[in-house]
Amino acid sequence: MSALLDYDTGPLNWVRGDIDAALQAALGRVQAFSIDADLTNALRLAADDAHQVTGALRMVGLEGAATLAGALESCLADINENRLQASDDLLRALRNAMEGLQRWVKDLADGRGSGELALFPLYKRLRELQGVERVFEGELFFPDLRTSAQAKGTHAGLSQEALAAEVKTARAQFQRGLLAFLRNVEAEQGLRRMRDTLAAIERIAPTQASQSFWWACVGFVDSLIAHGVEADFHVKQLLARVDLQMRRLIEGSQQVEERLMRDALFFVAKSQALD
Repeated sequence: MSALLDYDTGPLNWVRGDIDAALQAALGRVQAFSIDADLTNALRLAADDAHQVTGALRMVGLEGAATLAGALESCLADINENRLQASDDLLRALRNAMEGLQRWVKDLADGRGSGELALFPLYKRLRELQGVERVFEGELFFPDLRTSAQAKGTHAGLSQEALAAEVKTARAQFQRGLLAFLRNVEAEQGLRRMRDTLAAIERIAPTQASQSFWWACVGFVDSLIAHGVEADFHVKQLLARVDLQMRRLIEGSQQVEERLMRDALFFVAKSQALD
């Protein structure tokens, strides 16, 4: 799965030298500190280098790679501020991440790149060493959200009161399906109940952006029905967040958090028929 199939490498090539130089400088500083722990200033300067890399990657639209660079920066800052111990494992993970990001940027700029999710093992290791128990692959997934689902709803004639009433009824059905799925009691029926509910909300969603979100949620549950993704912790957590989004819609909020939309699309993109 890659969000970079049509990535224009032109802008990246303008800043590629700066990114490579900053990563090389940071790598040299971490290596120096690994040899002589008295060089405490080296890690502060390495954090500055990582910050430069984060900004450059974000500037050219590589948000997933920038997230890895941000993890490098935060790890170095944690060491500098005595929140993390500069263990051999952590220093090794920092060096591996810097070298891996260097190679990834070079390959992408040369037209041989892979998607940003290829960086996940490096990102996951850093975050685990920072004490994060469950690191989600979707944190590196940044699809283009400018394209919306084709409008097909009938929301124009609904007042906020009528919309809230419809969604409240639908939410109760969704929660019944979610409970069956989580308890693994008639789980397939529970998934189909949730899917029908989401499709109904999609049809009455009050804005194009909201409708696109519920459309993505339908696809997310479709991937579960098709056994295209594993029903792990992150899947169950996302279903709970979708339920909370229904509550917000009932309360009159039409805003959808970008991260929530990205996570739903992540599972759609990841899905593959297993049966």
